[in-house]
Amino acid sequence: MSSKYLLILLPLVFGNLPVCDKYLNNLTDGECSSAEVNRTEMIFHLKKCKKDQYCSYLFPLTSNRSSGEAEKCSNESPKKYIGEYCTNDKECQSSECNLVRKTCASSKSKCEEHGDCDIGLYCSTDKKCAELEDKGKKCSETKKCKVKLICNNEICTEVGSVAKLGDASAPAACETFYIADKKCQEGPKLENGSRVCSENNDKCIYKNYEGKLIEEKCQCGMTAEGKSYCSPGIGDMDIGPVFFNINY
Repeated sequence: MSSKYLLILLPLVFGNLPVCDKYLNNLTDGECSSAEVNRTEMIFHLKKCKKDQYCSYLFPLTSNRSSGEAEKCSNESPKKYIGEYCTNDKECQSSECNLVRKTCASSKSKCEEHGDCDIGLYCSTDKKCAELEDKGKKCSETKKCKVKLICNNEICTEVGSVAKLGDASAPAACETFYIADKKCQEGPKLENGSRVCSENNDKCIYKNYEGKLIEEKCQCGMTAEGKSYCSPGIGDMDIGPVFFNINY
């Protein structure tokens, strides 16, 4: 996905006050990220590129990069994926821009992966672009179902449509967005409040649908201080089908 800004994929890293990476915004012009080792933690320097420039970043940032490595700001826009806005063929990875829809497209009928196929199609087991499946049709993965559907118990199912205690194999099929014992249940809720962890014995306490307490270690955030925190439980969040308007 193209962007004028640096994108970062941050994995959930649990630990008891772990040594967290630090993220600072103090780069010189012409660079949009760099990393350096400072004893036990990594320090990532971040900066937006100037107007009409793009960051040629390595995605995502990782802690095993050599000191001094940096992504440069460039006037050349990254190639766009199928479905993204375009005005000419050169902007697209597929080298095809549908000028009616103004989106990158593909005329391929053969494929190696789902991304080789146009919008509304997926890559079948016989390596051909096929129509996405409707609600109620059989599936082996969500990418074979139409938008706003998820593959649940091998059936394309509407996101958030399965009631509490209903059978489910995919959390997003449940109205609660949580599964336990193959049934939709209320998600765990944070008992000790969402907050920054500060003590060596800090733990995140959650209560599950049975009323049992679950302890998790603090997780790293993206802060200049390298702090860790307790995140909300799935039961604390107001999650609904609106967050699943795209196929994934």
